[in-house]
Amino acid sequence: MKYSIDRIENGIAILENLETGIKKEVTLELLPENVIEGNVIIEKETYELDLTSEQERRNSLKSRFDNLKKN
Repeated sequence: MKYSIDRIENGIAILENLETGIKKEVTLELLPENVIEGNVIIEKETYELDLTSEQERRNSLKSRFDNLKKN
């Protein structure tokens, strides 16, 4: 499963499933060090950063935003 870190509050990361939009809470201790809001995480046996998917997601969001500004 792939998740985006929606927000971090009081040592808890709120992860949003990128397929379903369902959110879940995970303690920061279970995530890679130095995660930030917007990171894309893959859940396998552990949680791992997915930098490739994260960059693709950021590029897509930027493109959408740029298109909105043109209109």
